[in-house]
Amino acid sequence: MNWHGMNEFISMGGYALYVWGAAGMTALLVAGEVLALRSRTKAIVRQHQRALRRERHPTDGIGGRNGKNGKNGKDGHEGKA
Repeated sequence: MNWHGMNEFISMGGYALYVWGAAGMTALLVAGEVLALRSRTKAIVRQHQRALRRERHPTDGIGGRNGKNGKNGKDGHEGKA
């Protein structure tokens, strides 16, 4: 299709609402997908970082990093009285 001016291009031969609506909706959905992908990527990166931290600094599964309450020795046992 040949247009002889900007007004003819914008009017799209009488189908402007349909054409520009479809183009706008497509742009909106693509932008939404990019934002959703960015959000999912950040969440996955955070999840992997937490897993790496847990691997590097394992706990006994009950309390702090060094024992039940984080107060005991490296092995989580209290010393002899």
